[in-house]
Amino acid sequence: MYSLNQIAAIVHAHICEISPVTVMEKEIIEHLLLDSRRIFNPKHALFFALSGPNHDGHLFIEQAYQSGVRNFVVSKTDHFKGLGTRFLMVNDVLDALQKLVTLHRNQLNLNVIGITGSNGKTIVKEWLHQLLHNNYRIVRNPKSFNSQVGVALSVWQANEHHNLGIFEAGISKPGEMEKLQHMIQPEWGIFTNIGDAHSAGFESLQQKVREKLILFSESKHLILSSDHHTVFNEAKAFVAHRPYLQLHTWSWHRDANLQVLNVAETRKGKRINALFDSEEIEVEIPFKDPSSLENAMHCWLLLLLMGLPEAKIRSGLLNLHPIEMRLQQTEGIHQIQLINDYYNSDLASLVIALDFLARQQMNAKKTVILSDLEQTDLPPAKLYRRVAKMMNDRGIERLIGIGPNISSMNFVFKCKDKIFFKDTDSFVEQIPGLPFGNETILIKGARSYSFEKIGRKLQKQSHETTLEINLSAMEQNLDYFRSCLKPTTKIMAMVKAYSYGSGSHEVAKMLQYKKVDYLAVAYLDEGISLRQAGISIPIMVMNTDALQFDVLYDYKLEPAVYSLEQLKALADYHQNSGVESISLHLEFDTGMHRLGFEEKEIDGIMEVLKENTGLTVSSVFSHLAGSDEKVHEAFTQRQISLYNQIVKKLSKALLYPFLKHILNSAGILHYSNAQMDMVRLGIGLYGIDPTVTYNKNLRTVSTLRSYISQIREVHANEGVGYGLHSKSRNKRNIATVAIGYADGLNRHLSQGKGYFLVNGKKAPIAGNVCMDMTMIDVTGIDCKSGDGVIIFGEKPSLTNISKILKTIPYEILTSVSQRVRRVYVQE
Repeated sequence: MYSLNQIAAIVHAHICEISPVTVMEKEIIEHLLLDSRRIFNPKHALFFALSGPNHDGHLFIEQAYQSGVRNFVVSKTDHFKGLGTRFLMVNDVLDALQKLVTLHRNQLNLNVIGITGSNGKTIVKEWLHQLLHNNYRIVRNPKSFNSQVGVALSVWQANEHHNLGIFEAGISKPGEMEKLQHMIQPEWGIFTNIGDAHSAGFESLQQKVREKLILFSESKHLILSSDHHTVFNEAKAFVAHRPYLQLHTWSWHRDANLQVLNVAETRKGKRINALFDSEEIEVEIPFKDPSSLENAMHCWLLLLLMGLPEAKIRSGLLNLHPIEMRLQQTEGIHQIQLINDYYNSDLASLVIALDFLARQQMNAKKTVILSDLEQTDLPPAKLYRRVAKMMNDRGIERLIGIGPNISSMNFVFKCKDKIFFKDTDSFVEQIPGLPFGNETILIKGARSYSFEKIGRKLQKQSHETTLEINLSAMEQNLDYFRSCLKPTTKIMAMVKAYSYGSGSHEVAKMLQYKKVDYLAVAYLDEGISLRQAGISIPIMVMNTDALQFDVLYDYKLEPAVYSLEQLKALADYHQNSGVESISLHLEFDTGMHRLGFEEKEIDGIMEVLKENTGLTVSSVFSHLAGSDEKVHEAFTQRQISLYNQIVKKLSKALLYPFLKHILNSAGILHYSNAQMDMVRLGIGLYGIDPTVTYNKNLRTVSTLRSYISQIREVHANEGVGYGLHSKSRNKRNIATVAIGYADGLNRHLSQGKGYFLVNGKKAPIAGNVCMDMTMIDVTGIDCKSGDGVIIFGEKPSLTNISKILKTIPYEILTSVSQRVRRVYVQE
């Protein structure tokens, strides 16, 4: 690729530190790194320390160094400097990354399809890959890597072997697309549609469209639907000033290059008849929803313009399959953690999946179940040597290969434990006799291998109702709250009550990586469980008693102390146990009237602490009682004032610094002047602002899903369920859903007070919620047994359900039963 010296010249970097024994001209860089969790082949890697409003990559230099990285692009000098490191100093790290990738793109003779728009970019890109991978050697964005950084990493993958690139591009404000255009340089363009997504940074919808069109400034062809009037009108004006750029349109209703004449429903989806070049043509799309049909139309028109044979187009469109956008992590048999990625089988998605596997800490042993990779044009020898190196770099210990090609190349894999099978069924038959346990397993296969059979065998048999936890959304929520804080303000993340029902281990691992300063749990067993899962950052336990102090100390857990009796008991333990020192947290009552010392007890506290110098106060905190309600603003300010008075007295008495914190999630948003040294972030992590109905900066984290067990016709004037409630004058279709009050569904949602979402439509609850089942009215909704149902998520939201129940989102989240399986997704 490029030497470090060449890169320094390309990005106009000043070389700050060089190991005396290194000759930079020979230091070849192959990999660009942004994430210290995703490091492989560090000798040939260059880490870009990107900084933004919510993060600072310079904080992760030491972690990358410990993983073997020695080459860094930085914009600051006050960071970790290890022996043998080489720093390329620039003014703007992101700009340096984009300059490097732009030059790399200029070296390539690559035909490129560029895709932008509000929705459908990733689906169109992935479908084009499905449709064209047999004709071209394709490079494309992994998943939805379409940002300023994601595009750079995607284009960097391209090399002289590829002859087609398919890249999507997304922007959030004016000025961004020009940089993406320089890196992508598409010949073909697709503008999917326009919507309100990411509109905050633009003055108008028209400006947003104009900014996105910049991607096609030097393109030859632009494809879009003329039914999207704003896009069509702006595109016509855009093309008018560029005689080299041709506009190609399709439409459901009007004259266009590809004009739809008729749409008919088939067993699998929709049959579409259309007019193209004065000839009537026909395809079948295996989807019925409007979004999928629109995405398929973009693909159809592009394939026609590229001159693919009609028979191949018809076959390709008929065999399109859904795109799974996220990795799913769930619990398996024998203490197994499963990562399911059944339907993608190319090198780019394998890299993402292997990186995700390598980051998991629950089990030391890592296993990969891998099928033949089908969506690639590399010869087997070259392909599987590359796969073997990827696995070796990430320390994969065990490989189960399935398929003739990977089996024939078994000798290139260096795993300690490897076994190969000709097909999926052969492996499934052998599962009962194979050793599985205490390991994390990535199941990664081509769709044709039906790896869901493997998932069903290895997955822990449990209730099929699931609580889906989106860890990527939680990370974004954390970043948003960080942006509300001063850089020096620390964060204590609340992971009590099983992380608000979301599962403590997985959430805590993410928070630890994101450099949260403290975790807080309610009880001792929660803290012990986190330590056993490998969590090493400080943990405060909010409720303890004297019988637990020895265990607290053994697991390096820090008690919250709220009474003199408790403090004296801790002092007695310290004196009698021989323990050198114990860190503790003092809790004061400033108006909540739940737990805590009162101001008048400070003298008594100091008397105990002066007699026991091994007891160290790590922090002093209090709870706000009404920070989420404006009506209590004056009371909240009095609490803050009293708290300041308390810590002022303690600061004089203790003679050493301690952390001060009083703000919760609502307090962070509304009382920023009281940030102190640290804040406690709880429900906000889960995308809920307790003060408002909707906060556009927060993403939904938890989605409770179930499925329809059966649908029956219920005649007029007949009731439903126990008590025969919810009678109707009309005949209805009633569906039974596999969730009930034993799963945490509140019975007060019965008889139409609550609803579920079925295929995007509201289905009111009919009759009373039962222990294990609930009936809903699906009259007029296109659905069948086995279809998915959303109990809460983006819609219906926890906030709206809590209003119906006259409660708070916390109660609903923490009420979800432990028999409901937790599934973790990473976008």
